[in-house]
Amino acid sequence: MQITHTISVVLIQIFQCLASNDSPFQLTSKATGFCLVKTNNQCNEIRWTTGDRLLVPQKNKCVGVQGKSVGSEIGLYDCDENSDLQKWECRNETLLALKGQELYIELTADNTAVLSKTLGPNNYIIISGTTSGACTRTYREIFTISGNAAGLPCMFPFFYENRWFSDCTTFDAENYLWCAVETKYQNGLWGCCPTNSKADWNTHPITGAYYQINKDSALTWPQADVSCKQQGASLLSITDPHQQAYVTALLGKGGNKIWTGLILDSEHGWKWSNGRPYRYMNWDSGHPLPNPGYNCALLDPAVQYSWQSLTCSKKLGYICYSEKPQETPTQAVHTSFCSSPWIPYNGHCFHLNRTQKRWPDAQRQCRSEGGDLVSIRNLEDQSFVISQLGYESTDELWIGLNDKKTEGLFEWSDHSTVSFTSWEYGKPAVSSDIQDCVVVTGENGNWADRICEDKHGFICMKMSASTPTGEEVEQDVGCKTEFYEHSSPKRTWYDARDYCRAIGGDLLSIHSSADLQALPQRNRRVWIGLSAPDPSAGYVWSDGSPLQFQHWEDGEPNNKNNVESCAEIKLYMSKRSGSWNDVHCETYHEWICQIRAGVTPKPPPDSVTPDYNKTSDGWLEWNGNQYYFNKKSMAMEEARTFCQQRHGDLVTINSEAESVFLWKQISQSYGSYWIGLIVDLDGTAAWIDGSSLVFQRWDENQPDFKNNDENCAAMTISMVFLSIEMAKAPTKDLWIGLHNSRGFQFYWTDGRPMRFHNWGTANNGCALMTTDTKIGIGKWIRRSCNDTNGYVCLRNLDPNLTDSPEPTTPIEYIKLFNDSIKVVTKQMNWEAARKHCKDDDDANLASIRNKWSQMYIELMALNLQASLWIGLNTNKTSGYFRYSDGWHLTISNWGPLEPRTDRSCVYVDLDGTWKTADCNDNRTVVCMKTTDVAPTEPSDFPGFCPDAETTRYSGHSTMWRPFKGYCYLFLTKVSEWPDASADCVRHGGTLASIEDPYEQSFIERNLKTFQDSHRAFWIGLYKTHKGVWQWLDKTVLDYTNWDVDVSRYSEYGLIQISDGKWRTGQRWEDRGCICKTPKVTPNTQIPTRGHIILAVMLVITATAIGTVILFLLFKRSGHHLRIPEKLTTFDNPLFFSNDRARPDLVDTEKLVANVEEENPGPLITA
Repeated sequence: MQITHTISVVLIQIFQCLASNDSPFQLTSKATGFCLVKTNNQCNEIRWTTGDRLLVPQKNKCVGVQGKSVGSEIGLYDCDENSDLQKWECRNETLLALKGQELYIELTADNTAVLSKTLGPNNYIIISGTTSGACTRTYREIFTISGNAAGLPCMFPFFYENRWFSDCTTFDAENYLWCAVETKYQNGLWGCCPTNSKADWNTHPITGAYYQINKDSALTWPQADVSCKQQGASLLSITDPHQQAYVTALLGKGGNKIWTGLILDSEHGWKWSNGRPYRYMNWDSGHPLPNPGYNCALLDPAVQYSWQSLTCSKKLGYICYSEKPQETPTQAVHTSFCSSPWIPYNGHCFHLNRTQKRWPDAQRQCRSEGGDLVSIRNLEDQSFVISQLGYESTDELWIGLNDKKTEGLFEWSDHSTVSFTSWEYGKPAVSSDIQDCVVVTGENGNWADRICEDKHGFICMKMSASTPTGEEVEQDVGCKTEFYEHSSPKRTWYDARDYCRAIGGDLLSIHSSADLQALPQRNRRVWIGLSAPDPSAGYVWSDGSPLQFQHWEDGEPNNKNNVESCAEIKLYMSKRSGSWNDVHCETYHEWICQIRAGVTPKPPPDSVTPDYNKTSDGWLEWNGNQYYFNKKSMAMEEARTFCQQRHGDLVTINSEAESVFLWKQISQSYGSYWIGLIVDLDGTAAWIDGSSLVFQRWDENQPDFKNNDENCAAMTISMVFLSIEMAKAPTKDLWIGLHNSRGFQFYWTDGRPMRFHNWGTANNGCALMTTDTKIGIGKWIRRSCNDTNGYVCLRNLDPNLTDSPEPTTPIEYIKLFNDSIKVVTKQMNWEAARKHCKDDDDANLASIRNKWSQMYIELMALNLQASLWIGLNTNKTSGYFRYSDGWHLTISNWGPLEPRTDRSCVYVDLDGTWKTADCNDNRTVVCMKTTDVAPTEPSDFPGFCPDAETTRYSGHSTMWRPFKGYCYLFLTKVSEWPDASADCVRHGGTLASIEDPYEQSFIERNLKTFQDSHRAFWIGLYKTHKGVWQWLDKTVLDYTNWDVDVSRYSEYGLIQISDGKWRTGQRWEDRGCICKTPKVTPNTQIPTRGHIILAVMLVITATAIGTVILFLLFKRSGHHLRIPEKLTTFDNPLFFSNDRARPDLVDTEKLVANVEEENPGPLITA
């Protein structure tokens, strides 16, 4: 008896009464028809824009008012996002009021617009041609992508290059739309406008899905959600471990916290915002947190990108996700027949059984009846199960969903695709050691996880029959077919399918156990027509017939490495013959075609033409490259030598297509093949020829470093995946790739700088006194005894000469080049010392601006055995160190743990180091006169920022931010201090130095963007082995902003985002960093050769004279300067040479040209 049911699934969606509309409109008086904004007798169009303002696009002006008083006239003004006189809000639909004020726009009888406090007919303003008010139109913020604005929304209008722009523009940027995020573009902040193009997104090599990594943005969860939707995408959803692994690989090490599309729903609990099923969980320990408001989920790099919950208002980076467009297959409508008590629906039969069973027993019961526990694929299935099978709100019934195979990954027991979930709030529970099976429960039939050993009722599902016999029957699959086996040559699944279709048939489809028994028994594996072109939609037959029968091998399909999507059948002479297994579609196999009985096959097609050419010497030409496959086994180094002798190198693989091509060539041979990939023990990989690593495909559990000695990569024949192996160790001495052909610093031949050395003992047994200011005038350094230098002679004293008097302090000024220096032995406090120099000699406290002055004053301190005040006092110079005579610091010689934040005045101690002290202390004084004139503060900072290196995955450029004479890059990737420094060098800069409070303020403002994802950023401060803090870029340390409580044992400097204070950190801490580089100045003049020679001669002459003078003074003093036992030429913690060439700088686009930040004043004065 045929059973017919009418199933009504009612889906009610509630929308806002009026759809969002941000198009321009005209505003007129409801009473008089007068226009609000009228020029030249024409009513101008208006639209809402950023910050509750009304913009007139034709004029690029904003509607504003003169003041907050009755009668103030409404007019058009230069737009200012900070002006309260340009912000409007609606009242009662057709009233427009100044925001936060009881002042309304009134169109008076003389057609002028003013503010009024009372309401009358002239206050009601409508959109021309309608009865609606201005607030029926909206403004949607446009969030930027890439650029340097961290995702901030566009500001319209904005002013750039003496032009106003009220929309995104391609001006000065031919290939993309962009906008500024500030009205006046005063800080050079900009970003790309969103489009639906996915051209520069990351594409998954198997599924074809698109991923956009916005790691440097800082948006709230709702803002990130809107940003993705504006690009025709959604926030990231992760539905299986393979996708989690792919995203983890994209983000890499040292990433940032990243928003995903997971959000807490009040009815169903956690759900993906794009509707994807919540069937996989990767929560961090203790998460999701039960805290109120922690309703959004993120990926945290600190715990291998496990998931954590957080308040949605925090500002983080995010990932947008878009699935590859799929053609929706047309499903045939089948007439269903089921024997009682089974109920038919959509080609299946369903039976609700309330017998209490454990989940495994319930599954066995369903399978014994030809079916399985029910799988629910969509909302319609869910509605049918709850409304048509007799379900009651008190029931708890097993369904086929479980995570028995993989903890945290829920799958259907019949292997169908999980495309829909309907969890109860708070479910599934997050656990790590309990296998969960799922029931439908409660009034709405939502799902909950239970321990599989619990006993509940259950729901079974099986395929329906095509005829109403009352017994279960096999559905007719059409006419009988004939089989044609093909074995030579073997083909890929796609080539085999095309072959079958060419002769008038298709690859074999199997619909019953009888079909299996009809197959020939052979000891081989062959292709059948089953494949999963879209893994999320499940397997389909290539001939379009329904998938009614499955005979998978145990544990299959497993989609190993997320690349197995075609089915083979194992035709063995055993009871397991006919089992199916999923494999890579590009594998070479024999195949079976099927064709309807009585149909004469067409002539077979020509052999598949290879997509490569073969040269006479055995090389394969493919896609513009040549490849040679050597089957002889050898060690990695031998293999590379073999390739290089033939003018090549071990292969680098840069795409999925290239990987498949190579694998096809080796898949029918034996063993593994070396490729040019090497792997460090930290898991980072690199191509041996130095090319960029843009594609990786590791085999399961690789790289594994079993013995910590595997670092070479091989491609296996069984899969197009890589594993690592240990290269055979050589037994002879070998050259290594270290050279100094670029200059004084050694480099590895692959271009990386030397950061570790293991040299033998050098034989520099002689010493000389140097006049090199970089090393220190008068310092002793070791050199080879074969070098040639000037020399100083020493002889014994003539006993006939009288003894020299005791050294005395000069009472008059001693001239050193353009400076004259005098020591005042009377002790006084700093302010009294300054007045003494000024009043008595019209001089200043000494400013030490060169090594000669430093050495002389140090000598005087030694001679007097007294510390000496110099002209540094932060109380007089806005909190940072600048000389009282107006000079900035050009050199420094701070002592250990100096300068201190709680002391303002500076003296030179007996050892020559500078130290801070209480300004009321009494000390000896050094006065100075000079003919040099202190430079004035520049007011113009020409130049522009360099183009930064394009990031590896996003395809966008990380852009510098200009301030005064420098450009700054805020890298949110977290890393150790030395690695952060190397990252800055790769981008063309160094870790940032901070020279004054204005620069400090600029950096603080920019860091606030990242306050929800980072606590601190590395800066370029490091402590030398002598305990002295220095800037990595050699900037003089004349400004500090240390926190009160600073550890003395850490060696690197960081800046806190919360308050901008400086603290210290250990090198192994992972943090973001700030890079800095000088602006690029066009038309920089290069000195001529003649000028250079003249300058060199003058320097040599002055140096020789000065050295003799100081040496004689020093000799007379009877004291000895400190001499380091050993002085290395590497003078910073990264071992960068002083002679390292600066990275090449290239012209940036005009977009960021000549942008300054100079304490900007108000943009608009009304």
